[in-house]
Amino acid sequence: RGQFDGAVGFYQKCLESSQAAADRASEGLACYSLGRSYVMLEDPLKAIGFLDDYETICRDLADVEGEGQACAALAAAYQTLRNDERALEYLERCLQIATETENLVAQGDACCTLGMIHNKRGEFESAVAHFERNFEIARQIIASGQGETALVDMARVYLGMSRGNAMLRTYVYAIEHDFRALLNWKNRRVKPVPEDAAEAGADGAAGEDEEEEEEDEEDDDEEEDRGRGGR
Repeated sequence: RGQFDGAVGFYQKCLESSQAAADRASEGLACYSLGRSYVMLEDPLKAIGFLDDYETICRDLADVEGEGQACAALAAAYQTLRNDERALEYLERCLQIATETENLVAQGDACCTLGMIHNKRGEFESAVAHFERNFEIARQIIASGQGETALVDMARVYLGMSRGNAMLRTYVYAIEHDFRALLNWKNRRVKPVPEDAAEAGADGAAGEDEEEEEEDEEDDDEEEDRGRGGR
C-alpha cells in the first residue's frame, strides 16, 4: 500500500526476532526488506547499511541469487544518492551474477538500468550496447513465456532512444568540427534534375524573356505615338 513507515516497524521486529533465534536466512531477508523500504522512503544512507548486511549474510550462506538482489538494491540506493560510479559498480556485479545463474529477468533489469545511467552520462555507445542486450533478453523472456509483449516494446523504445542520441552526437560533432563534410553529404543527397526537365525549364524561361521583350517594345511604340499626337 506504500505505507513504508509502517512496514519498517514490522521488518525491524522481524530482524530482532531472527537475530534472537540465530536464523541467518530470515535475518538477511529482514535486512533486505528494511533496506528496500528505506530506499522508498528516500533515506538511502540507512538503506545502504541494511543492504550491506544482507550482502554479507548471502555470501556467508552461499546464496548467489540473494547476493545479486543485494547488488541491485545497493545500486538503487546509490542512484538515489546520485553516486553513479558506485551504482554502476554494483549493477555490473548484479549482471555478472544474473548471467552465471541464468536469471534472464535480473539480466534484463540490470542491462536496462546500466543503459539509462550511461545514457544520462552521455556515454551513448555503452548505452546502446546495454540496451541492445536488454532488447535481446526481452525477446528471450517473451519466447520462453515468462513475460508480456509490452516488455519487448519498452526495450525497443529504449534502444531506439539510445541509438538516436548516438547519431545526434555524431551530427553535432560534424556541425562543430567538420561542417564542410556535412555540406558535402547534404549536396550528395540532392536529387539531380533530369535533362528533359532542365531543357524544358530553359525553353520556358527563354519564351518568357521573349514575351517580356515584345511587351516592352509595344509599350515604347505607344509612348512614341502619344508624343507625336501631342506635337
